[in-house]
Amino acid sequence: MRPLLALAALSACLAAPLAAQPVSDGFQVLDHEEHGPYLAGPNGRPVYVFLTTGRGGDGLPPLESCTQRCLEEWPLIVAEETPEGGPNVPAELFGTVSHRGKDVLTYGGRPLFTFALEDGDLVPDGHAVHTWGGWWALVRPDGMPIRTGIMPNSVD
Repeated sequence: MRPLLALAALSACLAAPLAAQPVSDGFQVLDHEEHGPYLAGPNGRPVYVFLTTGRGGDGLPPLESCTQRCLEEWPLIVAEETPEGGPNVPAELFGTVSHRGKDVLTYGGRPLFTFALEDGDLVPDGHAVHTWGGWWALVRPDGMPIRTGIMPNSVD
C-alpha cells in the first residue's frame, strides 16, 4: 500500500504547476569551467535571463514571451525584498518589476528565472537553451548575459 501512496504523492507534485521561487537575499557568484563566473541564487541554483529580441527570438519582452506553460519550466524569482548584494554581487544591479501582481526580481534590468528541470546538482543545464521564443542565458556578475556557442551576440 505504501508504494501506491508514494506514487500518488509524486504524481500530484508533478501535475501541480511550479510556483515562482521567492527569495530575499544571499545571491552569490559561482564559477563554471566553460562559462566562467555567473550569478546563483541563495540555494546555489543558477539564475537565468531570457533573451527574446535578438536573432532566434520572438521579439516580445521576456515577461510577455514566457507564458504560463513556460513559467512552469522557468519559474520567475519573486522578490520578498530587494537583495543587499554580496561579494562580487553589486546591490545596485538588483531591482524589481511587477508582473501578474508579484514583484519579480531583476538584475541588470532583466527579470530573473530559475530552471525547474535542472536535476539538483547545481550544474547550469538551462544555459544556451533555445525555447519559448528566445534564448536562456546565465548572468555575469556585471548583469550581462553570458553568450556561448550559437547564441546570438545581440544587444538584448
